[in-house]
Amino acid sequence: MEATCRQCGSELSEQSRFCPSCGSEVVSEEEMLSQASDAGDGEGVGTLTCRKCGDDMPKEARFCHGCGASAAAETGEVPLSSPPTSASRSYGEFSSGDRNMAMLCHLISFVGIVIPFGNILGPLVVWLIQREKSSFVDEHGKESINFQLSLIVYSFVGVLLLVVSAILVIVFIGIFMLVIVGMIVLALFVFSFVVVILAAIRASNGEMYRYPLSIRFLK
Repeated sequence: MEATCRQCGSELSEQSRFCPSCGSEVVSEEEMLSQASDAGDGEGVGTLTCRKCGDDMPKEARFCHGCGASAAAETGEVPLSSPPTSASRSYGEFSSGDRNMAMLCHLISFVGIVIPFGNILGPLVVWLIQREKSSFVDEHGKESINFQLSLIVYSFVGVLLLVVSAILVIVFIGIFMLVIVGMIVLALFVFSFVVVILAAIRASNGEMYRYPLSIRFLK
């Protein structure tokens, strides 16, 4: 049975290595099957297996497409791990100096008890000095400043309400409002003390902390 050229369809003799009509190389079915088998055997060459999720990825890939794990050395011998972020890094991944400065950003706000606006100036000074040296301190510094500024806003509103209540007391209709506002202001003071301590503990542990009720002046 005579073969035909796969390119132009011309008839070929059994001894033909090239088509006399179009010049294409003649490839037998056995050779085609052998090439396909070799290609199948070569699958997976130049690939790595992610040790975290088990997915295959190209040898030149920097991160796994399945789980985002970081590619190790080009040989794949080093275990893969997810690239760390400032929000997910644990206690041991921050230096003691970073953790101490981050904790100071919160605790130094207590100087406001004896120095007017010290609760703002203290964290602000530490943040301005350390923010370029550590992203961890930068985040905690901004968080502390935002919360202290928020307290100023809430305190101003509270004092305003107290003044209004005092005026109403003079005309004998605001005594109840004065008591309520006074309790709110006292609760705000206790609340601020507690959350500052919590933020300092989180900073000492190398963790981030978001103050509740804090207005994001700095982002």
